[in-house]
Amino acid sequence: VTSAQKLWDRWSALNRHTILVRNAADVAHFQNVRTPGPAIDLPASGTIVGFFGAIDSWFDVELIRHAATERPDYCFALIGAVYDAPVERLQELPNVRFFGHQPYEALPAWLERFHACIIPFKINVVTQATDPVKFYEYLAQAKPVVATRLPELEIYREILYLADGPDEFLRLLDAAVSERDPQLRDRRLAVAGENTWTARY
Repeated sequence: VTSAQKLWDRWSALNRHTILVRNAADVAHFQNVRTPGPAIDLPASGTIVGFFGAIDSWFDVELIRHAATERPDYCFALIGAVYDAPVERLQELPNVRFFGHQPYEALPAWLERFHACIIPFKINVVTQATDPVKFYEYLAQAKPVVATRLPELEIYREILYLADGPDEFLRLLDAAVSERDPQLRDRRLAVAGENTWTARY
């Protein structure tokens, strides 16, 4: 069983029974925003750009530093444990906030506060075969998503923003936070409904 096209291409040549099963999400969980939610220390007003997941070697620190420096009015909320990533370059910026690991039960309430979501991964041998679960979780609330050009996300290019390089990432981030397209929102929710764990099963 493989979770990305690149992995299937590699291993199916050795075993004709190899199947491709991409990731998915517990969409119902992420659509169930508990009220009241957790105490979230985020600006009451202003634009919030959010990420949740492991912050590891594949997390492009310099990409986010560029975006945060160029857009000081955006608050970058980063949720997740920090592993092998030089985040000191981000911690010195006043509009980048680290919230550490958060309970799975609390993530829908965090997600609700985000105006746009990001997947700022470096393109390397690992991420070329990565189908990020967080993408499907973001879609559960129809959030606009800005990501680096991960091969596994190409099939969804009509409902998210795929960037090549820091300048395009910034331009697309601006487009994402100002997006007001109800049809695009409906399409994202439809795709989320097609990518549940039940559907995968």
